[in-house]
This record gives sequence, C-alpha cells and structure tokens, in this order.
Amino acid sequence: MRKIEKSKENVQKCLCLQCPSYSQICQIKNTVGTSYKLMTEVDKIKHLELMFCAFEKSRCIVESKGCLCKQCEIYQKYHLQHQDYCLKTGGTN
Repeated sequence: MRKIEKSKENVQKCLCLQCPSYSQICQIKNTVGTSYKLMTEVDKIKHLELMFCAFEKSRCIVESKGCLCKQCEIYQKYHLQHQDYCLKTGGTN
C-alpha cells in the first residue's frame, strides 16, 4: 500500500465530511479550523478532521454509523483495504 499524498487535490476528493459517522455537530465544530488549515501547505498539517486515511483518526467521531471509505476516489486510487479510518490511529501512513 502506498502512502497517501496529503494534497489539496486529494482533500477535494475526500468523502469524509459526507460520511454518516461524521455528525452535523462534528461538521460545525470543525469547519472553521479545517478551512483555516487548508490555506497552508496540506502536506505540513499534522491533523485534519477529514481524509483520515492520510492523516489520523478523528478527534470528534466516536462510533461508526456507516462508512463511505470504499466509495471514495482516494480509497480506490491508493488501493486501500480497510474501513473506518476515522476510528483507527495512524490511518495508512
């Protein structure tokens, strides 16, 4: 499995914000912080509340309520094999 590139292009393809496990409260709580972080170089960011397969698990999601990982373009591009990266420490990197 290849290391997932932390890029703005990949962030735009990410489905994490649409995931049923990512509640509306999480979305509201993290929208401003995530938007601010995306104004910098994405590859230098340590934690981002999306693209969990590339960064690290969510600090907001606590249980799986469904998973969109297998439907994500990033999942397919990088030949990922697991689900619920939002709940797993370390993602794929």
